[in-house]
Amino acid sequence: YLLQHIDIELFPQEGEPPLFSEVIRGIWKTTSFQDLMRHMNAFFDRLQTLLEEKGAHLYRKEIYEVLKYIEGHICEKLTLAQISQQVAINETYLCSLFKEQVGKSIISYINEQKMKAAAVRIKNSDSLLREVAKEVGISDQYYFNRLFKQYYGMTPSQYKKTYGKQ
Repeated sequence: YLLQHIDIELFPQEGEPPLFSEVIRGIWKTTSFQDLMRHMNAFFDRLQTLLEEKGAHLYRKEIYEVLKYIEGHICEKLTLAQISQQVAINETYLCSLFKEQVGKSIISYINEQKMKAAAVRIKNSDSLLREVAKEVGISDQYYFNRLFKQYYGMTPSQYKKTYGKQ
């Protein structure tokens, strides 16, 4: 999932520079366990450097599952209980692990993603703002307005006037 998500080609197309070919070639030619470990470490060092250059982060498998789940269900009302059940992790532990790995609370992350989705909908559709709120899983229009203003510094209607379809 990670390599797909950030669009890294381990085996580039013909004519593209080889990202890992020398490391992979070394792995195939290895003659001892120590040599294999040295080449594998070089491979992972190279991969980590590439990920950092692309602004990607390495998370635990469970956090990737949470991120994928949120991404796939962003238009629904999401609860911590749902998410923790989906990844089979205790809610309290999930909250602390998510905060440690992602750098923000899971609720903040969900709200941020909902506001990004709302902004796209406001820009690209003629939907009423209350419909946009419902489309991102927020039934309370006042809460939606307050949250949107917190993220974008303007109300959804101001945003629509500024960036919406002309």
